[in-house]
Amino acid sequence: MNNAQAEDWGYVFLGSSAINSLISNIEGQAVVESYPDFWQGRERANELIFDLLG
Repeated sequence: MNNAQAEDWGYVFLGSSAINSLISNIEGQAVVESYPDFWQGRERANELIFDLLG
């Protein structure tokens, strides 16, 4: 019998390089360049994490 329990967890992107790397690895470098402002890239990275992990 599996007694696995759900856990809450969080994450923090450490700088724009982490954000750009995530977006680039999933959607490609051209998409990274379409987010010129830091906050736009951060929002897209957050959307990707949510879509991937819920």
